[in-house]
Amino acid sequence: MKKLLDVLYLDNWPKRRKVIYGSLLYIAAVLGYIIWKATDLALYQQTAITLIGAGVSIIFAYVFGAYLDDKDKRKNNAATQENSPEEQPK
Repeated sequence: MKKLLDVLYLDNWPKRRKVIYGSLLYIAAVLGYIIWKATDLALYQQTAITLIGAGVSIIFAYVFGAYLDDKDKRKNNAATQENSPEEQPK
């Protein structure tokens, strides 16, 4: 049972952080390019607004996703521990 819990609830946040930081770095790089080389202002303005919105969405998903993921893990872990046959009194 412990092995199953370890597989289900291993800390996968380092992998998630790499994806999140990579996405934010890409957005920052494209915004830097737009600021540096912008020629068609209307197109680049809309692209910049969209990229900023995507960055904000990623940050909100990171913060609130972590909260919900941890809340769900605590709830499921508590329920699993209550039903665990190893911890039942004999």
